[in-house]
Amino acid sequence: MGILEALFGKDDMGEGMQRLLQGEHEEAMERFTRVLERDPGNAQAWFHRGMAYLESGRPEAAIRDFTESLRRKEDPDTYYNRAMAWLDLRDLERALADLDPEDAEAWNMRAIVEAERGDSARALQDIERAIERGHPFAGAPGGSGGGPAGSPGGMAAAEGTGGGGAGGAARPGVEEALQRLGERG
Repeated sequence: MGILEALFGKDDMGEGMQRLLQGEHEEAMERFTRVLERDPGNAQAWFHRGMAYLESGRPEAAIRDFTESLRRKEDPDTYYNRAMAWLDLRDLERALADLDPEDAEAWNMRAIVEAERGDSARALQDIERAIERGHPFAGAPGGSGGGPAGSPGGMAAAEGTGGGGAGGAARPGVEEALQRLGERG
């Protein structure tokens, strides 16, 4: 028995999680779809299938699944990842609307959106707000860099806490925001 199987189990949900972690998006989607056919109220399955869509470059399908997940359970990581999908579609207003103003990661994302809009002053303010709220930027006091959305130790999903858990899209960091600002300057 491999470590992923031990963590997630052999049912469709567990198999989907394993496939998602291994970057096997189509297989993951198939497993999560099976879960949803049996239990359409499963917010985790909607979320993780949305992650598979997002990571495979299908933001429209990801948005649909994240929205279905949110209809079943409010979750900041789901909003965050839906914002990532909106950003992929260049719908900056909807991306901003999905971000939690109390979340350090959300301020980081806001900085990237503002950089995309060409507003470097606002982007830098948003980076400062992210740092004030404890964002773990590389180089910030106590920072070690960003991680996958909703992955406190990558175990949220394994523990059944919903959240982003395994397979979360990597959250962009301050370096990316500053790089985008530099490209516009």
